[in-house]
Amino acid sequence: MKIPTAQTKISTGRHGVSAYLPMLMVALCFWLIASFSAIAQTIPCQVRLEFQTTSSGQQLVHYRLYMQITNTKPRPVTAVSVEWLDDASQIIGNSDADCRFDNQPLGLSQTGQCSRNVQSINQRWMEKLGQMIWTEMVNSELSGFRRIKSCKIIGYRFE
Repeated sequence: MKIPTAQTKISTGRHGVSAYLPMLMVALCFWLIASFSAIAQTIPCQVRLEFQTTSSGQQLVHYRLYMQITNTKPRPVTAVSVEWLDDASQIIGNSDADCRFDNQPLGLSQTGQCSRNVQSINQRWMEKLGQMIWTEMVNSELSGFRRIKSCKIIGYRFE
């Protein structure tokens, strides 16, 4: 039996390898696209404390989650599903976030803000507990939400 050397021609069949190369390249491209689209994207996010006064004069405190995303999907995005991560990338909560602006979804290649009201505290708590305890409660909740350092997008809602 003869061992092939650099000068020995190895048979590749009737059509040769070059006939299958375009099909292999197309299959590789589809595989790469599918692989990268399945990877969850981690982005910065934060919860902000917002105050509001209702039309009846009652005060509300909202803890609102904010993030900026770029739509890389081929369809308009109305919302994202996210996991909240701490500074060690451990999951500490989850929610969705609305990505519409003026009721319009985020189009392909557009960047925009997504947000979600994650908790509200109304004035009735202040009346029941007193302002000092109510303020402590608001600050305690805020310090808990400040543990959120990033969000991992795990799903999309399309128009």
